[in-house]
Amino acid sequence: MTEVRNRPGVNSKILVVDDQPGVRQLINEALKSDGYLVHTAANGKQALREIKENTPAVVLLDLKMPGMNGLELLQEIKKSGYQGAIITMTAYGELDLLTKAQKLGVDHHLTKPFDINDLRGLVRKVIEQYNYKKDNTVLRA
Repeated sequence: MTEVRNRPGVNSKILVVDDQPGVRQLINEALKSDGYLVHTAANGKQALREIKENTPAVVLLDLKMPGMNGLELLQEIKKSGYQGAIITMTAYGELDLLTKAQKLGVDHHLTKPFDINDLRGLVRKVIEQYNYKKDNTVLRA
């Protein structure tokens, strides 16, 4: 646990948005064990509230959800002025969704099913980039 506490980005907030409870739980447990503060949302409305209240450094976003789908949510997130990173998740073969998401400015993408260690590594990398960008913004001010 000492190794986790000393890693840069520990205690960074992450929001997991997925309509499947099992996926949310798996990601939640993996990222919490890495020292991140994880919040979850089952739909777009919950996600927008979490972003407003908690300002996560990273949003992990399922593109295929009922109600407000991931693309609609992504548009709303971008309109809100959110400055963190967005990692989309979707099943193999949904390239049209991925292309649209890339045009809306997502930072990275994971194809489901994915290896949880790949997700953990990507989140670590994205958090490091986010913190570097944030630190440089503060230094310039």
